[in-house]
Amino acid sequence: MNTHPRQPIDTFATGSLAAATRRVPVLLLAAIFAWPTATLAQGSNAASRFQQYESQQEFVPAVVPLGVNGGGRVKVVVVMAADSVAAARARVPDRALSRDEKRAVEDQVRRA
Repeated sequence: MNTHPRQPIDTFATGSLAAATRRVPVLLLAAIFAWPTATLAQGSNAASRFQQYESQQEFVPAVVPLGVNGGGRVKVVVVMAADSVAAARARVPDRALSRDEKRAVEDQVRRA
């Protein structure tokens, strides 16, 4: 049997989720008004603050990336602009693609 006294729902709505939803409009307004100030603080030509450094010595990085060093495997992810032949095959799993369909997909990839 439930022996806890009944409490109004308002007392349960004081948790972090309820407090966070009340603060969202305030934070949003603060961000909107702070953004122009931050952009104007850098000035119109922020790159002019930096001087070009010229040295006679060859640049030697502290850490050489694995792809340059050749000392390890590198995982590369390719994002294609058009669907690959494999994606075209997956769209029609009940049959194989004809040569013309494969060529059409390959041409589409080359043009993209």
